[in-house]
Amino acid sequence: MGSLNEILRSGVSALAINVQAVVHVENLNSSNVEVSIIGFNKSNGVSQKYKVLFNLSSYTTVVPATSWDMGNVSKVVVFVDSSNAVNESDERNNIVENLFRSRVRVFLDVDTGYSGVDNVIRGFVGNYGELVSISDYGSQGGILSKCAVSG
Repeated sequence: MGSLNEILRSGVSALAINVQAVVHVENLNSSNVEVSIIGFNKSNGVSQKYKVLFNLSSYTTVVPATSWDMGNVSKVVVFVDSSNAVNESDERNNIVENLFRSRVRVFLDVDTGYSGVDNVIRGFVGNYGELVSISDYGSQGGILSKCAVSG
């Protein structure tokens, strides 16, 4: 099989993200090849699992994708042809993994004097971190990044 390229993340919304694997097929044709995307929690237990079968043809790309709540997922592993049903010259390129870090929690105090600008800033920062209030931080513990913006 071709190289299993990478795991991509997109569409961040709270802790739900789209997880997809890009599988490149080189010189082979095969039916019912299993691609599994498995999410593991911090204690290496399976917390999410997605399997799909593909009919693969030479020099194509397939992109299995699923949407998960990543709240307790710390690692994602993608397996292609884990049973080795497809005869290949190199079986070592059928697995890839990616570690995920928890989202940073951010208390954001924004007052530019323009509510539209304030909302754009909150939305932008919210794409990369979890916006929390000071009372949320106190009840949840952990690291808090404070960002103050004023006009």
